[in-house]
Amino acid sequence: MSRQKDLQPKIDENTISRAEIADRLCSEFQGKISYQQAMHLTNSFFEIIAQALEQGRDVRLGGFGSFDISRKGRRPGRDIRAQKMVMIPARRVVTFHASKLLNDRVSEACTGKFLIEE
Repeated sequence: MSRQKDLQPKIDENTISRAEIADRLCSEFQGKISYQQAMHLTNSFFEIIAQALEQGRDVRLGGFGSFDISRKGRRPGRDIRAQKMVMIPARRVVTFHASKLLNDRVSEACTGKFLIEE
């Protein structure tokens, strides 16, 4: 029985939620862990990544990809409502770069699925 459906409706068939990840972990481990344990593992995994990024550390997950911290400098911008120039402050942003292995898997699995007809 799928716990994910009990917790929240699926937003989109092309989107996976934390609840669905936990549900699939339960299935993968064939009942050896409870749904609550799987959800705890899922949340802990993402929290560890978030904490490392907060500390300014990059996260490398071999065969999957990397989360990197980039710094954007202060720059001029435009406040459309007030119709005047403003300075956008410097900030740090997180970027994700998929590994070659992940890119190859996705490319192979999706061949032909996203072709745009002209």
